[in-house]
This record gives sequence, structure tokens and C-alpha cells, in this order.
Amino acid sequence: GMTALCSLCEMLKSALHFNFRSSILSLVVRNMSSPNGHVRETCCQTTIYVFTHDPQGEISLEASKLIARAVQNHRVGHTELLRTFLHLPLRVHEDEAEAVRIHTAAVQKKRKKMAALSADG
Repeated sequence: GMTALCSLCEMLKSALHFNFRSSILSLVVRNMSSPNGHVRETCCQTTIYVFTHDPQGEISLEASKLIARAVQNHRVGHTELLRTFLHLPLRVHEDEAEAVRIHTAAVQKKRKKMAALSADG
């Protein structure tokens, strides 16, 4: 019950790199949309903790994918689940952003060229 879930949440928070973290994370995310307000709050707070205390972002990525899958499967009934994304630190370096801009411009130029060729042919 609730005691086991709280224990799993505390275990996840105290040992982010625990070898069964994927299973625990999956259970926590599944309960983020629970009808029980206390369960929902506990799981959302645990996920927020993971987002804010994961230096490499690996576990945050895993949690984000699980949440996105839950949203896609329409199992979302509460906005608290989506609000956890507000605590997800997004790190974009200027050089990476510039590389994306250059790539996007090259792709758009190529598409225009292909469209012009197909219109001429």
C-alpha cells in the first residue's frame, strides 16, 4: 500500500543510481496520476526531486520518457503530472544551438532546391 510506495519513493531519492531504479521509476510515474491525492503528491514530489538532483540527466530522461508515454496513452487525469516538467532543467549550450540552426537552415535549403527541381521536371 501507501507505506510500500513511500518507501520506494524514498529509496529512489536516496539512491538515484540504484540497480532497480527503472522498475521503481516506472511504478512512481504510474502512480503520478493516481486518484488518491496523497499518492499523487508523493510520486510527483519524488519525480521533481529526481529532475532537480540528477547531474547527468540520464534518470531524468528516463522519467520524462515514462511520463510522455503515460500522456500518450491518455492515462493522465491530473495536471500535477505535467507540472513536474516545469522542474526539469533544460541545458542547451550556445554551440549546440548554433549547430541545430545551421542544420535546420541546410535542410530547408535542400527542400527548397528539391521542390524547385520537381516543379521544373
